[in-house]
Amino acid sequence: MDAAIVGLIGTLGGVLLGSGGQFTQSSLTRRWQARDQEAGRRAQRREQLWESRRTLYAEFMTTLHGCIATANLAWIANARPADQRGANAPAGNPFDEAIGSISTLLDSVTRQVNEIALIAEGDEVVKAAYRTLGSVTSAYEQAMSRTPDAPEDQWSQMMTDLHSAQNSFRKAARSELSIGS
Repeated sequence: MDAAIVGLIGTLGGVLLGSGGQFTQSSLTRRWQARDQEAGRRAQRREQLWESRRTLYAEFMTTLHGCIATANLAWIANARPADQRGANAPAGNPFDEAIGSISTLLDSVTRQVNEIALIAEGDEVVKAAYRTLGSVTSAYEQAMSRTPDAPEDQWSQMMTDLHSAQNSFRKAARSELSIGS
């Protein structure tokens, strides 16, 4: 009988130890799975954020390109003779159309700069976006106030400033997105 009791106690002890070990293993497995799932969600979120930034930066560059082209058109269109300016301007003249377009584009650039400020990881992209907004605003003001006798170097400087701001933003965006590095 002593052997039967020892065998029973040993069996029950083995069952308890086995159950405890299995419980510990399943608890650890659940924690590992939860950590893995969380890491997967974080990686997926980082990827979505990267894609959102890339899309926004590309949209910003496209809008900026439109601003540069339109500022150039406004500059050229505003160099019209005095009898075709102001109240004497013909209906649907290119200057008014260009200024309307650049005004709309300036609103888009402003909205996009604010979005960039919210989504960007680094300060350099935000600073470059604000510098670009300043250049676009300055180009708009210069195109609005241009007179036919304005020097060509003023136009050249305006275009240089716009392209410089565009390139500065492009460089900062590529750096943040780790493109080409």
